[in-house]
Amino acid sequence: MDQQSHMRTVPIPQCMLDEEKELRVQLNKWSMIEEAIYKKKSRVQ
Repeated sequence: MDQQSHMRTVPIPQCMLDEEKELRVQLNKWSMIEEAIYKKKSRVQ
């Protein structure tokens, strides 16, 4: 059984789903910070 088939058939533990959600929130936060930095740099030049 390949990895994706395995993921479809085996339930994912809630703690892993919660961790993924938190990591997505953090990624979004840092992406917005990065975008703000680039915008600020472009105004300075």
